[in-house]
Amino acid sequence: MNAIRIHLSALDLSRTRFAFSPLWETVMGYRALQDPSRFAIHLPWILEARDATRHLDLTAMNTLWPAKGYMPDFLTPPPHTPLPDFEAELHTLLETDPDTVRREVRLTFAPHGVVPASAQPFLDHPTEALERLVEGVHAFWTAALEPYWPRLRAMLESDVLLRARNLALGGFDALFRDLNPLVRFGDGVLELDNSLCEGEGEVYPGGRGLLLMPSAFVWPRWNSITGEGWQPTLAYTPRGVANLWSSQPPQTGQALELLLGRSRAEVLLSLEPPSSTLEIAHRLKLAPGGCPST
Repeated sequence: MNAIRIHLSALDLSRTRFAFSPLWETVMGYRALQDPSRFAIHLPWILEARDATRHLDLTAMNTLWPAKGYMPDFLTPPPHTPLPDFEAELHTLLETDPDTVRREVRLTFAPHGVVPASAQPFLDHPTEALERLVEGVHAFWTAALEPYWPRLRAMLESDVLLRARNLALGGFDALFRDLNPLVRFGDGVLELDNSLCEGEGEVYPGGRGLLLMPSAFVWPRWNSITGEGWQPTLAYTPRGVANLWSSQPPQTGQALELLLGRSRAEVLLSLEPPSSTLEIAHRLKLAPGGCPST
């Protein structure tokens, strides 16, 4: 079985942290746009995003965004804070070391045996190529993701709170137990089943810890960053992603509505999966302070 095995020392486990990233969602969202059949759960968003971005020049993004397989890790630098700012993340992308750009672009196209002409500027003039890339990423974010970011953020925050609670109550066994069917943890080793792709390897964080990052657009698998110079990162599917694009409030039924009132009945029926007040408010189009306690 192909697998990536991350060997986590006691120090690495103590430095395991959570975060989520608007830049990551932008990058992976664009990949979903390229391959709708693979990301069918996001079809409502994909249809709207296609119309919203039809006029954009996304040439630089098309160059480095393969629909499948490895893409450069510098496109999705692991965030240093649990709540990163998109503009700050773009600045980090823009400041990527040129040698890192060249190395990862070559790695991206290694299976093809040749770097296409459209990617050559990242080897010859990486700083200027990054500037054009950042312009495209920013334009795509503004048109396709930013309008939906409150909804996405609420879901991601809710999942982080749930996982943090699992960790606090049951330790790392409880944290990793239901993260993904393709992820297993035991004896300090986190094993990522990679049987659907080529590649395996042993990863030793060496005290850098592990970053766990929920992401709507990695469903139904997982994604990882284990390359040279980056903190090992595991991106996984958060709870509630199946309801992400649902805009209809749950049907309460007349009896339950008469008993509790409409708002309380809707909140009660929306609690599968477990949700934060912020996520429920976005789902039901209520102000967070207007979510009644039940």
